[in-house]
Amino acid sequence: MISCFFVEHRRAEQVEFPFVRRTELIPLDTLYTEADTELFGRLREDRRFERKSVGIHTQNLGDYLSMFANSAPDGGMIAIGIEDDGPISGCLRADPKHLNELERSGDIYCPDARYQSKRVTVRNASDEDDFVLLFRVQYRPDKVVETTRGDAFIKRGESKRKLNDDEKRELRIAKHEVDLEQESCPLSYPEDFDLNLIHQFANNFRRNANVT
Repeated sequence: MISCFFVEHRRAEQVEFPFVRRTELIPLDTLYTEADTELFGRLREDRRFERKSVGIHTQNLGDYLSMFANSAPDGGMIAIGIEDDGPISGCLRADPKHLNELERSGDIYCPDARYQSKRVTVRNASDEDDFVLLFRVQYRPDKVVETTRGDAFIKRGESKRKLNDDEKRELRIAKHEVDLEQESCPLSYPEDFDLNLIHQFANNFRRNANVT
């Protein structure tokens, strides 16, 4: 019995269980710093990460910069040169002018977004040397970030969602960009108020506070 236990114990010692961290648990800044072919193969689109082919229009990229800049708590990353279903198509064969415009898309279409970008060397789906254009977009807690068209977006799950005017106003209040008490009221007194309810409220307040 003892020898059998010893053999089984030795076998157990030879088994290795490499620990691979789930990418969802790795901070975005670490993902941005350590990005490579292997990491792009593990990353899946979620609330923090978007994959786009190099053919994306620069104006559309501005929408995604707005989206992550408005998405708490950490913003997100956009990888240009990866197809929606995962293969790395790369950016090497793209028109250099288009690549330059992509890298400047924030300045042109979403100037309030705070981001950095870099070209990450990868092996593409054809096993060739290539690169991916990677953006790290920071969340802005102080401002609703709009595009130059006046649109603002937010990330909900895996979807990009355009905010309407009321939602933008609520987000500005939440970010303390607008003082709720200083917002203008469209109602006119006394035409738009129920005076009976006002008198009833005042009488109840006086009675409860013993005010004469």
